[in-house]
Amino acid sequence: MTDNFLVFTADIVGSRRTKDQPWQQQELNRRLQTFAQEYAEAFLCLPSLSRGDEIQGVLAEPTDFAKMIRRLRYAIRPLIIRVGLGVGTITTDFNPKDSWQMDGPAFHRARQALEEVKNLKWAVTRWVSDRQNIDGKLNILLKTVGVIQSRWTPSQWEAVSLYEKMGTYKAVAQYLGITAQNVEKRCRAARWHVVREAETELGRWVQEEYFGSH
Repeated sequence: MTDNFLVFTADIVGSRRTKDQPWQQQELNRRLQTFAQEYAEAFLCLPSLSRGDEIQGVLAEPTDFAKMIRRLRYAIRPLIIRVGLGVGTITTDFNPKDSWQMDGPAFHRARQALEEVKNLKWAVTRWVSDRQNIDGKLNILLKTVGVIQSRWTPSQWEAVSLYEKMGTYKAVAQYLGITAQNVEKRCRAARWHVVREAETELGRWVQEEYFGSH
């Protein structure tokens, strides 16, 4: 067992434009709430918005962290987020309703990761822990996944999300009113199986290195 927690802190790229549009703020809040309700079991503390342009939460299952960050990105599209991930302890009382009221190394490292990613070309996700040798390897894989996802079209994002939920190209095709071959083509163009394999490996690695075996 371990006392570590996995925290993510994200900010919206070009957030000033969002703040200047009240309807966009309302829509962002609505989408974030819908996302939190759908994936409540994935979080020890549900993601919530602060200052109009930052999202933060505490993940429950380290093995799924990359998948949940991707799903969050899809939920709030076309807004784009940069994400900082931090692993470590929480030194205040745990508050499952509001991560912004907590503190500790996990939060400090997530904030550090977010500040670092703002200055990195091509990277949209950054990992910081107390083990730099592991951080470097994780960040290379996170950067690679981010580059692939940055090329996804709206139809590819949709196809990947639905295929992940429904499990077959046929089911997605019936839902979208297109052919199964078209769904497969979109997923293949998105390099979906490569991304999913990378997400699984990231989660396995993080679980073993920071949280111990189940």
